[in-house]
Amino acid sequence: MICLGPTAAVSLGMAMHELGTNAAKSGALSVPEGRVEVRWDLDLEGGNQPALEFVWQEKNGPEITETGRRGFGSRLIEEAVARELSGDVEHKLERTGALCRMRLPLSRKVMIA
Repeated sequence: MICLGPTAAVSLGMAMHELGTNAAKSGALSVPEGRVEVRWDLDLEGGNQPALEFVWQEKNGPEITETGRRGFGSRLIEEAVARELSGDVEHKLERTGALCRMRLPLSRKVMIA
């Protein structure tokens, strides 16, 4: 089981809310056939430090054209998670939806219980 401290819960909650809102407005959840796949796993051996790996991937959404402009939500996801949780974030728009990968090092904020 993974336990999130208050800071991690708020940061991940805000990121999930932003991803979900964007998916509903203009991403995969804005069309009946669209789907969002959410998965997470513990990486206890790879990288410099054991971490929680979290992936949000939209599928079958409307075709997206990258504008090159980063909105508030994208900055929130990338900067808040990286700053508050010392994590790495990859957030990009693919042809049929967003892909967001987060790697959150295990710490007092993100723990195995």
